[in-house]
Amino acid sequence: TLTIAYRDALDIALGLFGIGVVLTWTFGFMGYADISFNQIMIAVPVLLIGLSIDYAIHIFMRQREERLDDETPSDVRGSMS
Repeated sequence: TLTIAYRDALDIALGLFGIGVVLTWTFGFMGYADISFNQIMIAVPVLLIGLSIDYAIHIFMRQREERLDDETPSDVRGSMS
C-alpha cells in the first residue's frame, strides 16, 4: 500500500521512520508514566500507525502538488514553505 501511495523508496523510508518514532515515543512515555498496557490500549498502536500514514501521505502529496506549481520554486524548500 505504501508503494502505491508514495511511489518513492525515500518517502516509504521516512514514513516507516515516523511510525517507529511515534510508537517508541508513545510506549516510552507509557513506561515513564507507569501506565499499564491493558485491553483498551490495544487499539492505540493501530490508531497511531493509521494516523501517521495518513498524515505522511497528505504531506508528501501536498509537497508534490506544490513542486508542480509554476509560482513556487521547484526545489524542496520552496515547495515545503
